[in-house]
Amino acid sequence: MAALEAAGLGSPESLAWWLPFRYEDRRHPVPISGLSADQWACLRVRVNAVHQRRAHRRRLSLTEAVVSDGTGSLHVVWFNQPWLERRLKAGGEVFLYGRVGLHSVRGGLRLQLESPDVEEVPSRGEAAVHSGRLVPVYHKVAALGSKRLRGLAHALLFEGPEIPEVLPQKLI
Repeated sequence: MAALEAAGLGSPESLAWWLPFRYEDRRHPVPISGLSADQWACLRVRVNAVHQRRAHRRRLSLTEAVVSDGTGSLHVVWFNQPWLERRLKAGGEVFLYGRVGLHSVRGGLRLQLESPDVEEVPSRGEAAVHSGRLVPVYHKVAALGSKRLRGLAHALLFEGPEIPEVLPQKLI
């Protein structure tokens, strides 16, 4: 990939040494009934409905979904990501990770998840890359964000060539 090569990360070894600057704990999904405002949470939910609309005051595209997990339902919104309407299917199961906020509606206030990361729940035998574990967060490289870099690093570690050990045997 040209962007990685331009940043000096063109080889498997250099990409392996591009270390995350922090980790997010996404090991234990939280039930919807246990959510509170201003909390960062990982959820495993079923998509009930998805639709897209234009915001009234701004030139924003809003993709909205209603999700549930057996303990309750939650409204989710993404800004300027219209492709999500095609990706999220009603009845599908996904992991969501994001900040829970309070949103003003006609009847008062409601909890909603705002622009969360989305990952489809993998089939049996497959591992989730962005959920269900401690997730590394990387600094952006050119046009590649943390999620893309995480996917590349995961593929390198589990499917890529073997990287030679650099530590002396005595230390190991």
